[in-house]
Amino acid sequence: MYAVAITHFYEEAISGAAIDGEAQAVARDLGATVYEVRLLLSSGAPAVMLVTDDKEQAVRALSQLRGRGHEAVACDAAAITPSGAMSQLRHFRLDADAVVRQDASGADKERLPYKSILALIRATSRVTTETRTQESERKLALATAVATGGLKLTKSVTREMIAVKEDRSQVLYLFRSDGEPPWLLREAGTDYTSLGDNLAPTQIENFRRSIEIIRENASHAAYDESLIAAKKTGEQIRAIGGGGKSIAVAPESGTDLLAHILVIALGHRLEREAGLQR
Repeated sequence: MYAVAITHFYEEAISGAAIDGEAQAVARDLGATVYEVRLLLSSGAPAVMLVTDDKEQAVRALSQLRGRGHEAVACDAAAITPSGAMSQLRHFRLDADAVVRQDASGADKERLPYKSILALIRATSRVTTETRTQESERKLALATAVATGGLKLTKSVTREMIAVKEDRSQVLYLFRSDGEPPWLLREAGTDYTSLGDNLAPTQIENFRRSIEIIRENASHAAYDESLIAAKKTGEQIRAIGGGGKSIAVAPESGTDLLAHILVIALGHRLEREAGLQR
């Protein structure tokens, strides 16, 4: 699956009344409705505009968006590391030269030197958990009572109960310059005791303080917090499918996708800057 996204809009094209004309032009290029494209353009960057299994279609869409002045990138979603496969900083220590991942006993497991951090992407992650349980009860059954001559007055009724719980918290993706999978620091469910004197009363304060320390030690790394905004992550990322119909991407996988897209865009900018310096 290939995703094509706009990471920076051509401002004149989406300001004021011009957005309607831009939506019509992009819709024509992508084979979508003007309504769907306008929603995507209005959502703010980064905006996933197309998701398709057709690589040629993705390349063509990328060229068309860039041709209209937008900063756009494409990526193979299969190459993206999902949150669940990243090294999780549930227990960690911040040394002078590296972030150290620990196990629950406090033993060191991995080290990530600050100099190997390419980018820090801060985002809001939404995870929905659905729990199904069965509940049985006995109810009066007149038909059963008549059929059994009053020997059986009740029947067992089983019904399924569905409970939906949504957890929303912030995460920090630590993207690496050595090509290894990113690390992930979650606001919730993390042991912050290693902060010592910097330890704060709440999770969000400890999360923020951890980011401050990492940024102080990895000042060269790019930092982006545009994915904190709810409109960027939302319940779903809506995009245009290969057939021109709107599709949806699940919350956490959608956040993973956007974070990788931002880093790809960063890589392109660094390449351009290096080319200008030569």
